[in-house]
Amino acid sequence: MSRDKHSLARLTFDQAKDAFAKEALFIVPVGSTEPHGNYTPMGDYRLADRMAEALAERVGGVAVPVLPFGHATYFQNCQGGIALSAETYAAVFSEIITSLIRDGAKNILVLNGHGGNTGLIANQLRLIRAKHDIVVPSVNIWAAFDDAVWHDIHPDLGPSAKGHGTEPMGSLSEYLFPEDCKSNLDAGATELAAPFGLEFKGMSQGRFENLNVELPIYVEDVSPDAKTNPRHVPFSAARGEVLFNHVLEKLTRFAHHHYH
Repeated sequence: MSRDKHSLARLTFDQAKDAFAKEALFIVPVGSTEPHGNYTPMGDYRLADRMAEALAERVGGVAVPVLPFGHATYFQNCQGGIALSAETYAAVFSEIITSLIRDGAKNILVLNGHGGNTGLIANQLRLIRAKHDIVVPSVNIWAAFDDAVWHDIHPDLGPSAKGHGTEPMGSLSEYLFPEDCKSNLDAGATELAAPFGLEFKGMSQGRFENLNVELPIYVEDVSPDAKTNPRHVPFSAARGEVLFNHVLEKLTRFAHHHYH
């Protein structure tokens, strides 16, 4: 299979049948369409799509077309933040995986580019295992960075550069889709609101003393532009290249370990 034939969307029918017959690794990218502040494009699913294609080329697999919408109800009031309900997401995701299994896929890997999808994916993959006796791993790809990488690319910030509206999406987008980024901006400092009078700890969580309190937070409760890391974080294509290749190398090693 030539380099430009590692995408299911570009295969002809006979090439697709050949990939299934050879028990190729089918890589399923999923992401989201959601706000990331005023610098980074909303279509973060494109990053997972690029990672899936790069990994497919590395390991001789086939990248499945990306699922561009995720489960992210905390963004549901933001213009353009298209969020699927839990029921719809679970059904669509499950049918993508079961379709591949029905067609004969023996090796499947999910690349999850959106944290809000994680719980639903895990539950559906458990149900799929019970029904079809096949284990499908899923990797939350943007949670795969070692702390050392953050210290290398952001010496002054380290892992605190991470956060919604900052890294890794900012530099990854600058690396992969620079034409869609505002090159004269980076993620400036932001003063976050205290949701329901509590310290903000995450999209669904506040903190009172030493208690983590689950809350029905919408992102606008915390930030007017959906940036929830309060720090000033500079982005660059060079940083994005380091981050992308760091994850790609890990995924390549995992694919060789698990599927070969």
